[in-house]
Amino acid sequence: MEKDTLLRTLAINHPLSYQPHKSQYRQRQLQIKQSLVNEAISWPGEKEEGKYIFTKVWESDGYSIQFGKYGKEYYREHRRNVNDMVPRIFRDGSEIVFDASFRAVFRLVEEQSRCNNDDVILTLACLFVRDAFLIDHKQTGDKFRYAPPAEAVSFLQSAIGLHYGIPVEVFLHYIDAIAWQEDVKYYTLGYNQKKTSGGPTTC
Repeated sequence: MEKDTLLRTLAINHPLSYQPHKSQYRQRQLQIKQSLVNEAISWPGEKEEGKYIFTKVWESDGYSIQFGKYGKEYYREHRRNVNDMVPRIFRDGSEIVFDASFRAVFRLVEEQSRCNNDDVILTLACLFVRDAFLIDHKQTGDKFRYAPPAEAVSFLQSAIGLHYGIPVEVFLHYIDAIAWQEDVKYYTLGYNQKKTSGGPTTC
């Protein structure tokens, strides 16, 4: 796919306004965010520390993204997050150990920079910004799910292939899951959902 064609599929053709009364798109973002938060809160959890009940939110080609409840913040005494959960990657039903640190995420961009793959970096940047504002979340029934543009995923898959042993599509959905987890955390702790705390900051 030509660069201009790819970038047109990623273009953000509406204002990302933080003034709900001025932007129907901002209202849509808040609606999707609240729906995702409500869904996650409704999932069951295992109250014994170190054990989880997992809920699958995405799967493709043997890979899946699942949230386990409860995460470590559930057991805190101070600023306890009673809805804490942990995103995990599974392959053929078995959990994959994957470095989820920001340093590991940044390493992907650094590797592409060293190879002068500017188009890859630009595409990743566009996808992260779009995910921050839930632009690529589509409704299926009564749920919303992340569905990045197929053209962008195909381009990245051909350019990158695997990142630390997992397909780049799985990596993108994992990043989205981390952002989802953060939205739930900040909602639970009482932060204003109209601010950029949580998922937008993560992305």
